[in-house]
Amino acid sequence: AGDGARRLAGLRGGFVSGTQIWCLWQMRGLFALYGRGAVLTSAAARRIRATGIGLALLLPITLLTGALQSVVLSWGAGPGQRTLSVTVSGPELAALGGGLLLILVGAALAEAVALAEENRSFV
Repeated sequence: AGDGARRLAGLRGGFVSGTQIWCLWQMRGLFALYGRGAVLTSAAARRIRATGIGLALLLPITLLTGALQSVVLSWGAGPGQRTLSVTVSGPELAALGGGLLLILVGAALAEAVALAEENRSFV
């Protein structure tokens, strides 16, 4: 079980780290847009929203992978001794809250971009 447990822990860490890296990649793209002066754009809104989605996904990913890991690690204990462990920590809740907030900011920015384009068409 030792080797399998290490593989499972590595797989779990890979899902979480992969999501975090994806969020950082989205932010890199957002700041590249800002560096080019593309602040009020639909591309910036998409990057903000994508970052929020990634952050919001961290909680369900850690919940599901942690629960799966607890079942797999206790499977050999036999019926009545197996466990299903579900835990939530403060940083995961903060990531969920921040992610949801960024999704809203991205949606608001997309709406602002649409309004700005509409106003430009009148001028």
